[in-house]
Amino acid sequence: MLKNRLYSVALKLAQKKFNAAKELELIRKNNLGSFYNFVDRKFYSKEFESVLRRADGTMTDVSGEKAQIFNDFLLVFSLLTIELSKRVDADICLTSITFTPTIVRRTIHKLKPTLSSGIDGVSNCFLRKCADSLCLVGGV
Repeated sequence: MLKNRLYSVALKLAQKKFNAAKELELIRKNNLGSFYNFVDRKFYSKEFESVLRRADGTMTDVSGEKAQIFNDFLLVFSLLTIELSKRVDADICLTSITFTPTIVRRTIHKLKPTLSSGIDGVSNCFLRKCADSLCLVGGV
């Protein structure tokens, strides 16, 4: 395990040296098009991998540890969802909940028009402009 970690560190160091040499070559070349291509490739590379903070406050850049940190973080929301679902009576369903046009209109007008649209592709600005039509009694 330690041997693999040493190889990983040596490989990252070699990559940094290679990239530094490429950047120096690019500077000496003085070609703006090559510079933009280089910068674009950097945005799509994994060179700028992020680090995450462990529970003890130290940082990690190891993929497996980062995955575990995310799993632990998301587990909190799963447990919260389970806890909240226990509070809802089993006989309550969406068909038994009534949304009046006034409640829907107020909720739509609270949407921030500057935010991007959701997965449905409908923008908040569109919803706000069409709120009166959407809130007609008997409307969909």
